[in-house]
Amino acid sequence: MQEFLNHIRESNLPPISIVVFLVVSLLLGFGHRMLLESIFAKFQFRRLSLIYFALVLGGYVIEQHYALLITILLFLSTFLLAIIAIVITPFVRRAQRNRFREEMDKKRPKQSLDDKPKKPFLHRFVNYAFHVVLFLFLFAHLHIIGVIIYFVGRGIFAKWKNGPSLFKLQRSLPTSKIRSVASGLVEIEGKVVIDNFIASRIDDLPCAGYSYFVEEISRDYDGRESFHTVYSDSQFLPFYLEDETGRIKVIPDQLELLQFRERSYRSAGKRYVEYIIEENPMRTYLMIGQAARKDNEMVIRYDESHRILSMTPSEEVENHEETMKFLNHLKPYFIVFLLWMSLVLSSDIKVTNDGISITFHQYINQVLTVF
Repeated sequence: MQEFLNHIRESNLPPISIVVFLVVSLLLGFGHRMLLESIFAKFQFRRLSLIYFALVLGGYVIEQHYALLITILLFLSTFLLAIIAIVITPFVRRAQRNRFREEMDKKRPKQSLDDKPKKPFLHRFVNYAFHVVLFLFLFAHLHIIGVIIYFVGRGIFAKWKNGPSLFKLQRSLPTSKIRSVASGLVEIEGKVVIDNFIASRIDDLPCAGYSYFVEEISRDYDGRESFHTVYSDSQFLPFYLEDETGRIKVIPDQLELLQFRERSYRSAGKRYVEYIIEENPMRTYLMIGQAARKDNEMVIRYDESHRILSMTPSEEVENHEETMKFLNHLKPYFIVFLLWMSLVLSSDIKVTNDGISITFHQYINQVLTVF
């Protein structure tokens, strides 16, 4: 340990090194903030990056080698915090999920689509500026690879975050009671009631309709399976959704079934898959479509302007909300990971007899001996 401290004191640090230490302190502060907030869910550590920045800058003012020592200690503490977070976070997540379920049970009111407020200008400006800086940073360090990483990462998060149209609209639409439903795009929730039944394709179960697929099964050299749809068929009869206030008829033209339970079997190199709408007094469904009057009664049908008539089990909405919370929490980790990977991949790292030598990007031409 004493030898390590002596080596730091004897290190010849170029003037540009303080810039590197300060940038690293900000990144470490951001990463440590995410780790600490995952451990201590009730606390926030918004100023941690500024505290680290001040520590490193203060150390440099007192003695420039202190800045290097503080940066190394902060970096090493990342591993300790990560281990603690891995152990504790599952228990924190469980408590958060329990609180979330309680909140869902209370059915918090939501704003309508037309009244949804826009984000403040400053919030949007900071968001755009951040993406511009991130893009330029990745491009400067990794060139075309950085551009690919940026757009692929952003596409993955956008797809995960938005999900199908039903889940995007569900976050904004209020859940209407069936008796008081008004004309226009609506979200309703209730149990399926069927007057006229048809038989499902696979099990001959009585249902209001089904989506049926025949898929060819193929395998690659590693034995991994892939499926290609060679035939599909969907048939639906009108049915009702019913809540404690009444029932409403659903005209199922262009109906989309999301996250329904799959019924399937395999035969002769093919997989046969089916999703059905069946009566189940223990299960409720959430539906988004257009409420309109037809033959002197209100019905739910396909909404041409929003191009949606979708239906999903209510429990899948809760699962989706929990997933979105997890992804929103994961996003800062992903961004920090991209920044660190771009810095590592753009640096020349060599292991020598004297330790680890790191030559940073062309903007920093000096070699810093870390160990």
